[in-house]
Parts: sequence; structure tokens; C-alpha cells
Amino acid sequence: MAEGRTQTMMEIWPIERHLSAFIGENKILAQCVFVAPSIYSDSKRQIEFVKFTNKLTIRDYSIDDFAEFLENSKQLFLKESI
Repeated sequence: MAEGRTQTMMEIWPIERHLSAFIGENKILAQCVFVAPSIYSDSKRQIEFVKFTNKLTIRDYSIDDFAEFLENSKQLFLKESI
């Protein structure tokens, strides 16, 4: 997994492109869960930009935060994220 600025370029931008294509091809609601050892600050800003400009949901979690989410959540898909 990429870290730092490379994370944004190598992972967030392709996620945006693939998620957009997946939604367009399948005509369904979808979202992405992005899990990494840590989430770089530029990646967080890019995710917020994607959410604002393209109305796509990319939820980012560090590995520890994602493990906690799974322990406490009843579902992976969060409707309020869209």
C-alpha cells in the first residue's frame, strides 16, 4: 500500500475512476471502503473533493479504525454516506 502523496495518486484517483465507472455501468448505488495502514492528509482532502464534486462516496479507514468499525457495525454499506 502506498503512503504519503503517492497514496493519493496511486490509489484515490483510480478508486474515483473505477467507482464512477462501476456506478455508471450498473446503475446502482455504490460506495468504496478504502483501508490502509494510515490515511495521508492529501488523500483525505481528495476524498472530500470527490464527494463534493462527483457525489461519490469513498470511506477511508486506517486498519485499526476499520477493525473497530466492523466490530461495532451491523452493515458495511452506510446509506447516510451517499
